[in-house]
Amino acid sequence: MRYAPALIALAASSLLILAGCSSPPPDMTVHGTVELAVQTFDENQDYPQIVQGDAQVTVTNPSGTVIAVTTADGSNVPQGPAVLGDETLTWGFTVKVPEGLSFYGISVSGVDGTIHFTEAQMKLGPAVCVGDACGG
Repeated sequence: MRYAPALIALAASSLLILAGCSSPPPDMTVHGTVELAVQTFDENQDYPQIVQGDAQVTVTNPSGTVIAVTTADGSNVPQGPAVLGDETLTWGFTVKVPEGLSFYGISVSGVDGTIHFTEAQMKLGPAVCVGDACGG
């Protein structure tokens, strides 16, 4: 039993090493936009949460589990139309998500569907366009 303390120390150090390897990936801060692009001003009423600046933005991992929630509130972009007569409103959001996922899903409250973005797209700033005047 004179080796017992050495074995206990070896086992403890192995556990510490393994615990260090299983740390979660670092977070990245994402600055994205939700753009409401409609053909007529009246269509804005179809998206009241976005127009009012309190649309919830939900980010999911590849398995669909929610990893972050924030509000599109204009935090990182100017709000309002770009030029007189423009029917486009742009709202910003900021969220922290883990790095290294194969893709990230973004959904906006009051809008059907989820849009998928790569990690590179998330780092550049994902842009979600809503409405009948979205390009492409």
